Amino acid sequence: METSKPAPTPGRLSRTLSQSDGVSLSDPSEYRRTVGALQYVTLTRPDITFAVNKACQFMAKPSDVHWMAAKRILRYLKGTIHLGLHFQLAASMELQGYSDVDWASCPNDRRSTSSYCVFLGSNLISWSSSKQRLVSKSSVESEYRGLVSLTAELVWIQSLLQELCLPTSPPILWCDNQSATHLAANPVFHSCSKHIELDLHLIREKVLHQELQICYVPSGDQLADIFTKHLPITLFCNLHSKLTVTYPPLSLRGLCRLRFVICIPSGVTVTSPISMDGEDKKPSLESPLISQEAVFHSRNGAKREEILGEVKKQLKIAGPLMFVGHLGELDLCGACMATSFASVTGFSLMVSNMGSSFFIHFLTHYPHLI
Repeated sequence: METSKPAPTPGRLSRTLSQSDGVSLSDPSEYRRTVGALQYVTLTRPDITFAVNKACQFMAKPSDVHWMAAKRILRYLKGTIHLGLHFQLAASMELQGYSDVDWASCPNDRRSTSSYCVFLGSNLISWSSSKQRLVSKSSVESEYRGLVSLTAELVWIQSLLQELCLPTSPPILWCDNQSATHLAANPVFHSCSKHIELDLHLIREKVLHQELQICYVPSGDQLADIFTKHLPITLFCNLHSKLTVTYPPLSLRGLCRLRFVICIPSGVTVTSPISMDGEDKKPSLESPLISQEAVFHSRNGAKREEILGEVKKQLKIAGPLMFVGHLGELDLCGACMATSFASVTGFSLMVSNMGSSFFIHFLTHYPHLI
C-alpha cells in the first residue's frame, strides 16, 4: 500500500458489493484484521463509516472483490491522512439530528441501510451507519425505523446533557421523507402502519409532549446521505466538509514547506533568484525545468499575507498571482495565496506573469501531495 495511488473516495460509485462477488479468499485473516482496525478509525473519521460498515458485512466469507474494496478505503485514508473532526466553540447548545435511509439497498436480503448524524451546536458528536434488522415493505417504513434509531440516540444525549446541568431545548430531527414526517405528526393509525405501531408510539409520544421536533429537509441538504451509500466525488467532498471533517487550521500545522518547480517557455529571459551566478539564462523547450526550494517556519501560524509575500519575493513577481489548486488544500496554500484569479482544477499551483508561466508544485508534511 506504500506505493499505491490515493483514492478520491472510500468506495466506488458504480459497484454494490454482494456475497456472490469474486472468489473467496484462501486466508481471510488479513481481511478481518484490516477491517477490524478500520472500525477504530471510524471513531474520528465519519467519512469512511459507510464503507467500513459495508466491508464488515462480509467478514465471514470475504472474496477478492471485498478485499479490493477494503484496500480502497486504505488508499482513501492515505490521501486524506490529516483529515479529522474539527471542534469549535458554538454559540448555542442546540441538539439536531439528521436521519436518512437507503431503502432495500442490500442485494442479498433487501434490507435497508439506516444512518444518522447528531450535531451539538455546529459540532458533530455522534453518527451511525448500519443495516436494518427487518425487511421494510416501503421506503416510508424504512425511514420511520431510521427515525426511531435517531430518536433513541437524541433522548440519550439530551439526558446526558441534563445530568451535566447544561441547558437544552427540544431536539430537532431532520428527515428528507415527507411521508415519514407526516406520519409522525398524524395521531391516526392506518392498516398499512399497524406492524410498526411500537415505533410510531415512541416517536409520536415524544412529538406530543414537545420533547422532539421533526422537520423536513430537502435531499440535497441531507447530511446523513454520506452514511447510506457511495456518492460522487463532488457531493462526497461537500458533505464531509459540512460534517466538520476538515484539515487542521493553519495555526496547528507548524512547518509549511513549499517546493518551487518553475517552467519557463523558450525564449524567455530568467533573472535572479533562479538564475545561476547572476547570469541570465534562456532555457530551451528540451530542458524547461529549474527548481528551487523555500522553507517557511510557523510558530503561531504563518499569516496568509506573509506566505504570499514570501512567495512573491522568491519569484520576484510584482503583479497579482493566479493559481490552480486542489480544493482540499486551498486553505493551506491556495487560501494563503488567495487572489481574485483562483480556480480549482488539479494538484498544482500556476502563477502567470509577463508572459512567463510558472508552475509551483507545493509540498507539505502531507504525504499524498508528494
